[in-house]
Amino acid sequence: MDVRKTNGSIEEYDKAKLARGIHEAYKTAGQYCDDAIVVSIINNLYIYDGIYSSEIRRQVVDSLMSINKKVALAYIEKFDADLDLRKKRDFIKDYIAATNAASGSKFDANANVTRKNIVTLGNEL
Repeated sequence: MDVRKTNGSIEEYDKAKLARGIHEAYKTAGQYCDDAIVVSIINNLYIYDGIYSSEIRRQVVDSLMSINKKVALAYIEKFDADLDLRKKRDFIKDYIAATNAASGSKFDANANVTRKNIVTLGNEL
C-alpha cells in the first residue's frame, strides 16, 4: 500500500517505521513501551491505498491519547520538531537559489540588500 507523504512524495506503507516512531515517543516520554501495545495500535489503524501520512499520524495520536497522554504529546512534539526543521531547511535551499535577498525573502520583498548574507538569512529564520 502507498502512503502520500506531507512533502507530496509517495512511499510504501512501513509498519516497522511506524513502530519505531511509537517506541521513540515512549522513550522520549520516559515510559516503558510494551511491544503488545505497539502491535495493537498498528493493527487497529485503518490503512488504505493512497492514505495521507497526516491521517496515519492522527489515528496513532488518537490511539495513544486513549492509552497514555504523555506519550501522545511526545509523539506530536517529535513530528512538529521534524516538520519545523524541514521547513527551515527548505527555506534555506530556496534562499540559496534566489538571485538576491529580496526574491529570497519571505517577509520583505522590497529588501534593500543586493547581496545575500548570513545576517539577512538569520533574520528570516
